[in-house]
Amino acid sequence: MLLCQLAIGQTAEELNKQAHKAYQEQHYAEALQLWTKAANQGDAKSQLNLGICYYNGQVVAQSYDTAVVWFQKSAEQGNAAAQYLLGTCYYEGLGVAQSFNDAVLWYRKSAKQGNDNGQNGLGVCFYNGQGVVQSYDSAVVWYQKAAAQDNMLAQYHLGNCYHFAHGMPQSPKKAMKWWKKAAKQGDNEAQCSLGIAYFAQQSYEKAVKYFHASSEQGNAMSQYYLSACYYKGTGTYQSTIEAVKWLMKSAEQGYALAQYSLGTCYQTGNGVPKSEEEAIKWYQKAADQGNEYAIEKLEKLKTAGH
Repeated sequence: MLLCQLAIGQTAEELNKQAHKAYQEQHYAEALQLWTKAANQGDAKSQLNLGICYYNGQVVAQSYDTAVVWFQKSAEQGNAAAQYLLGTCYYEGLGVAQSFNDAVLWYRKSAKQGNDNGQNGLGVCFYNGQGVVQSYDSAVVWYQKAAAQDNMLAQYHLGNCYHFAHGMPQSPKKAMKWWKKAAKQGDNEAQCSLGIAYFAQQSYEKAVKYFHASSEQGNAMSQYYLSACYYKGTGTYQSTIEAVKWLMKSAEQGYALAQYSLGTCYQTGNGVPKSEEEAIKWYQKAADQGNEYAIEKLEKLKTAGH
């Protein structure tokens, strides 16, 4: 009752500020009530924040459908962050039918206002040819704009463009420069890419450093490479226990090379109890993904009558 009394006569902007304060103080139910009231009064920022609550399932039951309603209202008023999020809902098909054309429409509106997430999203669409004619050159333009604003994903993507010579001359040095910027912000894919790059340069300790940081965030490829480093003691101490631990984590996430390698471990009893049953199980998982080594192993086991 007190909250309702306090809210009487307040402008939508005042309600939004009060909601932010309540949210920062972890009074989430109060924040939600204030944002709802302000959003219903047409405040674009409150509509955005209310949409985020429904998108993430904060305080309220998670609902992409409801999130889209509020993102749409805010986006139509020109809120760049809402335009980006609405674009993402169309890109992923969350709360709306998937539409790359609509994703591009809203990403472009957001990007043109300077929103770094919108710029990166538009870059991704150009890179993949989703909703627009595929163009690495255009992708690079938007990645550069977003990366200049320290957008972590755009920095990683820009590094990839330099690495693969997509939209610009190939430059391993510049690729690593942008991957490092993204990795410093915690991007696990950039950390993995750096690990691979340093491993190729035989800077094994640096490689392990980045593989470990990426693996801790659940990157399956990094977990596989980290496992290999522990197996051989490359760039770190040798530990079959650590090797198997990371190999299992990678395999359980569906990384085919890790599944094949884990099958080999079970077949030979390397770091795990020898088990042909477990070996076949992991070989099969890898084979189902088209891993030729695993397919060959299964065929040999079948020929041997197993």
